[in-house]
Formats: sequence, C-alpha cells, structure tokens
Amino acid sequence: YVARFYYYNSYREFHPHLIAATAIYLASKVEESPVQPKNIVGAIRDIAKSPYGVNDIVDGEYFLMEELKFNLIIFHPYRPMEHYISADAKLKDAVNTAWHLINDSYRIDLCLYYPPHIIAIAVIMMAGVYHDIAMDPWFNELNFKPEHRAQIKEVQEQLLELYEDYSHLEHDEIRQILEKIPPLPPISGTAY
Repeated sequence: YVARFYYYNSYREFHPHLIAATAIYLASKVEESPVQPKNIVGAIRDIAKSPYGVNDIVDGEYFLMEELKFNLIIFHPYRPMEHYISADAKLKDAVNTAWHLINDSYRIDLCLYYPPHIIAIAVIMMAGVYHDIAMDPWFNELNFKPEHRAQIKEVQEQLLELYEDYSHLEHDEIRQILEKIPPLPPISGTAY
C-alpha cells in the first residue's frame, strides 16, 4: 500500500511514518489478522522518533483507502511460484530461496510494474541458478513471448541491483538514513 500510495503522492505532503503505520493497520485488517494501532505506534516509536499516535492512524485509514481508490486486493507472486515449482520435482530444493527472493522483491516496487507470474518466474530462475539447477530447459518449456522474457530479465536485474545497493550498508548506517526523515506534527482529525 505504501508504494502504491507514493506512486501518486509526494513524500513532502505526506509523512512516511504516518502512511506506513496506516498502511500496516489497513493491511492487517484486509488480511483478517488485525493489529491494534497502539502496537503499531509502539513499534514505529521504537524504530524512529515518530510523533504520530493511534488517532492519526485510525483517522488516516479511510484517507489511505480513498487514495488507493479502494483497490485493496494485491496479487502476490507466491501462488504462481508454488504452481511452477510443484510442476517440476527438480525445483523442490529451490523453493525456500525463491520464497526469500519474493520477500526481498517487496523492498522495491516490482509488484507495481510486473505481473505476479513474471516475478515468480524470475525468482525461480534465480533460485535455480543459486542451487546449480539447469534452468534453460525448464524456462524454454514455458514458451514465453519475447516481451515477457524481457520483463523477466528486467525483474532479475532489479533484484540483483537491490542486493548490490544494500550489500554495503551497516545497521547503524540504515538507522542514520531513517533519522534524516524530517519529523512532522501529528495530523489531527480528517484534515488531509
């Protein structure tokens, strides 16, 4: 939700701490495992000095849904990944690695630009290579169009770029980056 929100809105106008907290609250309700707003506030205050409280999160919920145009369904690449892997026994060893790669793909906005099956194929191929499985015969059996092959390659390149970008950061450096986000006063009521 956060990535989709900021795809159309500015970081300057809406503070990331409030939007992230509200998105977590909304997502927990959509996934039918609600998290209390006070727990979200506590977690965010542990990570960063956020001035936002429970009322801000609850007030922001409807605003966030409006900005997302009430489109709260997200199709994840997990199911297509499991489908493709279950069809080939030699890929069973790569399932955990593929799962982790999908988890990491959410650190960037791949799910906004590529359909779930493209991301699934890309991570399966990466996981297969990691486990020394010959992936070309498997991939060629899928008979993808050239434009889909290009998208799969783009997804793989972006994931590799992600790992390159984060490989040199230490925990303290990440905390310093987070502390650079300017604090904003809580938004009261529904004045968005």
